[in-house]
Parts: sequence; C-alpha cells; structure tokens
Amino acid sequence: MYSNLFISLITIFFFSLVLVGLYTVTNFTIQSTEKYWRGIYRMTRYLYKRLTGEPKSDAMYYAIHH
Repeated sequence: MYSNLFISLITIFFFSLVLVGLYTVTNFTIQSTEKYWRGIYRMTRYLYKRLTGEPKSDAMYYAIHH
C-alpha cells in the first residue's frame, strides 16, 4: 500500500518528535528543580566541612559562597 520510503520518512519524523519532546521535558525538569538540587549540594558541602572539623561559621560561609 505505502512505499518503504514513505514509511521510513514517517518513522523518522515521529522519532525526531519523540527526541525533541524528551529533550524539552528533561530541560524543563532540570530548570524547575534547580533550586532544590542547589540546596542539597550546599547542604552536603556544609555537612562535609562540619564533619572534617571546620567551625560552624566557616562551614556555612564555604557552603554559601563557593
């Protein structure tokens, strides 16, 4: 009924739509949760500095400004 070329073009078109959609959803998810991940990153740096013996104020400064 349809030629192989036509079926291949339709398949490539929908595959590219799926890739663009996945990229968009991933990008949106990363941007919308950026503050959340930054907070976890800062908290881990603070805890690491505190566990290695840094004073509280120095560890907080390092976590926020570095």
